[in-house]
This record gives sequence, C-alpha cells and structure tokens, in this order.
Amino acid sequence: MPPAWWAQLVPGGRLQAATSAVLRAQIELAAGRLDAAATAAGLATADQLGPHPLAPGALCVLATVALRRGNVRAAAQHVKSYRAAFAANPVTFGSAHFAWVEAQLADAQDGPVGAFEVMTSIYDCLPARRGLLVGDPALAAWMVRTALAVGDRKRAEGVVAGAEQLAAANPEFPTIAAAAEHARGLLHGNAAALVQAAGQHRHPWARASAAEDAGVLLAARGDGDGAIASFDQAMAAYRQAGADRDVARVRSRLRRLGERRSHWRRAARPVFGWASLTDTERSVANLVAEGLTNRQVGERMFLSRHTVDFHLRQVYRKLDITSRVDLTRLVLEQKYEEGLKAERADSR
Repeated sequence: MPPAWWAQLVPGGRLQAATSAVLRAQIELAAGRLDAAATAAGLATADQLGPHPLAPGALCVLATVALRRGNVRAAAQHVKSYRAAFAANPVTFGSAHFAWVEAQLADAQDGPVGAFEVMTSIYDCLPARRGLLVGDPALAAWMVRTALAVGDRKRAEGVVAGAEQLAAANPEFPTIAAAAEHARGLLHGNAAALVQAAGQHRHPWARASAAEDAGVLLAARGDGDGAIASFDQAMAAYRQAGADRDVARVRSRLRRLGERRSHWRRAARPVFGWASLTDTERSVANLVAEGLTNRQVGERMFLSRHTVDFHLRQVYRKLDITSRVDLTRLVLEQKYEEGLKAERADSR
C-alpha cells in the first residue's frame, strides 16, 4: 500500500506543481534570488501540501534563505518545522542536506563545535556515500573548515578524499572539481588553490566562500593586499548570492585590515518611503521588526551599536515614524504587499 502522503499528491496534479516549485526554489537560491526562492519554496511547504517527500527540499531553501539574510530565528523555525513533520517519517528525502542546514544554524547559534556535532554522522558515512557532497558545491569545504576548527584533521582529510574521488570520477563537471580544489586548499592551507577555486566556482555563494577563505589565509600570512583583493571578491559574490550576513562578516574583516567599504550600493532611489532605504537600512529595519535590540542587530550584522543607532535614525526619518511599533507595522505591511505581488506574478 502506498504511503499516506501519496494520495494527497496525485489528485489535481499537486505532485507536479510541488515538484516544479521546489526545483524552481533551488534554482533561484543558487542564483542568489532569495525573494524568488522563498516564494517558490513557500508553494511546496508542509503547511500547504501535508507531509509529502518534497517538503524537506522546500524547508531547506527557506531555512537557507533565512540564514543568508542573517535571520537566525526564522531559520530555527524552519528547522523546527522540519523536525516536527518529518523526523519520525520513514519516507524523508534530502535528510542529509537538511543536516547541513541544521549544522549551519548550529554554527550561527553556538559556533563550530555545535555544527560539528550535528554533522558527525555525515562525516562518518562519507566513505560509503561520498555522493552526498554533490548536493551543494560549498558543502565539502564547509565540512573541512568545521572539522579543522574543532581540531579533527582526520575527518577533514576524509572529506577531501571523498571530494577528490568524486572529481576524478566526474572530470566533465567543473563544479565538482572546484569543490575538491576548495576543500583541498583549506586542508593544506594553500592560498593559491583557494584563489583558483574561487575562480572556478560557478555558484556565487561557493565562489564567495572560497575567496573569503583565501583572504583569511593571506591575511594571516601578512599579505594584506592579497587578502583585501580576495575579500573584495568575496563581498561581490556574497552580494550576488543575496547573503547579507556574509557580506557583513567580510566587511568586518576588511575593517580589521584598515579598509572600509560602504554599507550600501549606489542606486537611484526616492528620498522618502520604503523604496528610499538602502540595503543596510532595510536589513536593520527587518531585524528591529523581529524584536531584536540595537545591540543584537549590531552583533548580527557585524556593526557597532553606534552604527546601528545611526541607521535606525535614518530609517525613522525616511519612513516618517518615531517608534519601533510603527516600524514593525510598516515592515509587516511591506512583506504582505510583496507576498501579494509574488502571488500575482506566479499566477500569470
């Protein structure tokens, strides 16, 4: 007898619609179009279609989008939804990839030790299931970086071995080769390999990650100019991927090298209203609307409390408001309007 979720999917072509939505969400995420990715993933969540096998992929996208934007609380909620709906379900696809999402959340909350604990079973099954590394071009390097951070070089070596075997078996796929080069460069502290990987990666977030890793290594070796160039490349790629939290971290690294980069992108925009806000001001507004204090916003965005205070004053001035309550109301209204626009676009 087919499982209960199957009967929910067959009528009305719902399986086909959900499959299309999840695939579109993953494509949009890879391209850095986070709003479009979240909208597509929302069409295939468990709330709409029940505990079907495609929902984990949608929740992976939603949690990843939240993490890229620095919204750790929203990411935690998506992880919680996954656990509640699918942890006890024997028919669950994408569980290994979701473990990586959980690990990234743990890293944001507790650092590499918590992330490593979440991924221990994935490290240990790689010799038999190295194909798990194919799902995301940044995964192998992330696992190596995390293992090294907790002092487990043996497991880091195991990841590199798996990535290299995959690359050797699939020479026609440059993305797999770039992932192996990235992981190998991290393990051996080879800045040239990391720079090469950053040039080979096609996925913007993976490319940014390799460039940032190269910058960290070059800075540690006293090559300030090389580090700055790599960090600038990382910032550009993280911006392309829509990864605001990562952009903030790299900007902080540049400040430590005596370099300052603007918190906004130059663009023609009105003087007042939501559209007048810079990217940084919009990020501050969204985090404040979530209930974070200015200090917490600063920690999330790698900004000083003074800088957050300044940006919030600018937000109040441009929106003609005077309180966090007013700001929260406007943010919710804006999200509602954006949701309606996305629904109309999707129905065309």
